[in-house]
Amino acid sequence: MNTKVISNLLEDLRIEMLFLLNQMIQGRKSFNLPHTETENMLEKYQSLLEDVESTRVVVVGEAKRGKSSFINALISEDILPVYEEVATSKVFLVRQNRNLREARLRFEDGTTSKLDFDMISLARIGSQALYNAGDNVQLSKKLRWIEVDIPNAFLVSDVDVIDTPGLGSIYPEHSAITRREISGADAVIFVIDSSAPLNELEVSYVSEILRHTSNIFFVMTKIDIPSVEQWEKIKEQSEAILRETFSDRILNPVINPVSSLWFQQFWIEGGTDEFLYDRSRFGSMKQSLESFILQNHRWVNVSSAVIDCFAYATEMEACLAERLMSLQSPIGNTNDIKKAEAQKVQFMLDWSSSGKKRDDVKRRLRAVATRGKTRMRDVLRRDLSLEFVKLIEAASSGEELQQIGNTLLEAVKNRALEQYDIFVYDAQNDSSLIVGEVTHQTQRLIVPVNRPQLAITTIPSNKEIDSVWNYVKRSRAGALTAGFFANISLKAMFAFRENRTEEQKKDDEKKAFWVSVVASALGALVEIASTQKAELKSTKDGLIRSLHNVIATIEQDFEKKDKGMGIIENTFEGLYDAYWAEVENTLQKREQDLTSRITELKKDSAQKTSHFNSTKTIREQHFREWKNITKKLTDMLVSLGRVQTTLEKM
Repeated sequence: MNTKVISNLLEDLRIEMLFLLNQMIQGRKSFNLPHTETENMLEKYQSLLEDVESTRVVVVGEAKRGKSSFINALISEDILPVYEEVATSKVFLVRQNRNLREARLRFEDGTTSKLDFDMISLARIGSQALYNAGDNVQLSKKLRWIEVDIPNAFLVSDVDVIDTPGLGSIYPEHSAITRREISGADAVIFVIDSSAPLNELEVSYVSEILRHTSNIFFVMTKIDIPSVEQWEKIKEQSEAILRETFSDRILNPVINPVSSLWFQQFWIEGGTDEFLYDRSRFGSMKQSLESFILQNHRWVNVSSAVIDCFAYATEMEACLAERLMSLQSPIGNTNDIKKAEAQKVQFMLDWSSSGKKRDDVKRRLRAVATRGKTRMRDVLRRDLSLEFVKLIEAASSGEELQQIGNTLLEAVKNRALEQYDIFVYDAQNDSSLIVGEVTHQTQRLIVPVNRPQLAITTIPSNKEIDSVWNYVKRSRAGALTAGFFANISLKAMFAFRENRTEEQKKDDEKKAFWVSVVASALGALVEIASTQKAELKSTKDGLIRSLHNVIATIEQDFEKKDKGMGIIENTFEGLYDAYWAEVENTLQKREQDLTSRITELKKDSAQKTSHFNSTKTIREQHFREWKNITKKLTDMLVSLGRVQTTLEKM
């Protein structure tokens, strides 16, 4: 079979597959088939096979590799601009049209504008060379591409050939244009030339293309320049590079050598010189390209649809068979009723007023509340005193004690409230975990608790600390007085010295000053050292007494009765009551649910007998209809196998 016969056979399979896809989509909905990961596959293949537009083949390659010359040779006419420097700056879309010869501009907004069909007109739009020379046409709208319809029998039918600007040129916008077209291509013709093997940049371009499509057809142009031995060697080297670099993505890379120059000469001279035709190798290249497109696009679309849909149909057939087999008679419903009633009996044994599980939950919640109250009272009766007595005893000066005394009330209050917050949080958390075991909820249930306002606002004046400050003031004053009198005495003594010179007077003044300084310092040190220890001890004792008074007042605030309970009792008993109420509500609802379930099962049992027979009939019909779809897909797989065998021989 040639490619035309295979193409017609694939078209028949496509039409038949569309018919089956429509049946499967309708059956999936009407048969209420289960959702799967591939449930959107049917619509995807339906859209793919309904799209009978031409295959989009994008021609890419580095600049000056002969892409435009290759397409000109392919369509047997000089249409696309070709220059010594970078030629193509816009996208050209060339397609075979046996009834029309026309060129048009297609803009990004979908509108078109007819264009004169000649190389000069096309070049003035799409040539970089003319753009650089200023001889280009200025467009008012953004251009998508230049379309060229041409009645040429040699051009592969149902294929849009898209010429792109060169990759890696000095114009960055060219690469951006080309990459955009690659992203929407069904296949890519990658053009290299015969001057050298694939370079690193070209290899990177191939890798980039493979991210969008694995359908890459390699063409090597300009084989008319080197000798046959030279270009064959370069071809082998390039194929080896592709195999080594892309072994996991390109199974058997083949590069198709052509000479655009010799093929152009062939059709210029009338298309009768078989030597030029064979020498250009365009005939074998066209056959390979048609086979490539059939295998990698049309064949892939149809075969993928058949194979994937067969797998889906087989899976759903098994599902329908299982659904039919699993259809239970109404007798099975009696077992469900017995099971539900047994569940309710067990529930009542566990969770009724004398149930073991109920008592266990209640006991654990009560233990949480008791632990919270005990911890808070331990803080008030022991821990606060130990903590702040230690702080007072560690003070080494009157100034430190004064600072402690000034902040004592707020510090003790804040510490008590901090401990209260911690114990409340722990009780909330522990109670929530216990309740969660009953309600089966993972999210913590937090019962809100308001922080108490303590009544104590002032602390009695601390006379011991005041005496320390008075002592420090007296010590400093005594030292200064001793120094002053020492200074006056020396001055008087020096004044009785007769016949003092001015220099001696100045010397006496200095001596008197320093004696007074030393006397002041010694006086202060002696007096402070002798009394400091006793004063500090007395002040600490007084401050500790004040501390105990503060703690006692705070404890009274916490234990003060309000509606029969103090803050501590009211807080933790309130938490217990709230969490136990949540347990009670849950148990009540669960008992109601069990009762409702039994009622529902009994009601459903009466309906199932009449429903069973009708359901069985419908499911049997669904199974037969779907099985017929699976059989047709099986026959299509056999046909695909014959086509695949033929394609492998081409």
